[in-house]
Amino acid sequence: MTLEAELDILPNSRSEPDYLGYEVKQYSVSNFQRINSGVLTLMTPEPTGGYYRTAGIEAFIRKFGYPDMTGASDRTDRFNVGGIHKVGEYHRLTNLQIVLKGFDRATGKIIDATGGITLMNREGEEAAVWGYDALMTKWNRKHNKAVYIPSQCVQLPERKYWYGNPDTHRHRNGFYKVPASYGRRQGIL
Repeated sequence: MTLEAELDILPNSRSEPDYLGYEVKQYSVSNFQRINSGVLTLMTPEPTGGYYRTAGIEAFIRKFGYPDMTGASDRTDRFNVGGIHKVGEYHRLTNLQIVLKGFDRATGKIIDATGGITLMNREGEEAAVWGYDALMTKWNRKHNKAVYIPSQCVQLPERKYWYGNPDTHRHRNGFYKVPASYGRRQGIL
């Protein structure tokens, strides 16, 4: 079972911590010695601005999406907007890039609180905007205390999950690496 299932955490989209006042995030890695190599979805709030908000989700998907690529005959009219979007790099299917409006990369600080994380096309149109004010409010409510736990899944002979890392220590940013042996000793895993 996944870590969330082991802890009896039901899938939810609430803006509250999951377990004993902590937000629990498990993410997959191929090697416990390289725990920074996995992709982790921290939260998925609705955009607060841009074309998505003014025209609606269907118009957004039709304008910025791409045809479904599974080849399934029942999906010929389906469009998707997905993938990993990065700062300063246009996504090959959506032609959108992330722009951090109001953020100073040199200082690492938000210099305009009215800015936000923006998906922008080549013409400078804001496809979707997540305003810093709304993001920070949600982040502080849900992630005030959080644990980010790397995991590995072995499929054969039966599906098993391994959690944590051989090293246990508190990082300067407050994130913890938790060894699987701790969870087993505590009766959690």
